[in-house]
Amino acid sequence: CPNAECGAGTFMANHFDRHYCGKCGLTYVYQKAGGD
Repeated sequence: CPNAECGAGTFMANHFDRHYCGKCGLTYVYQKAGGD
């Protein structure tokens, strides 16, 4: 996780539509190509 609270040793969970950090709650949602 890139958050300063977690540090480089904390990995993010890979879900079908997002990456999620269980420690700090940071979420990256995938965007579909084409805008929708």
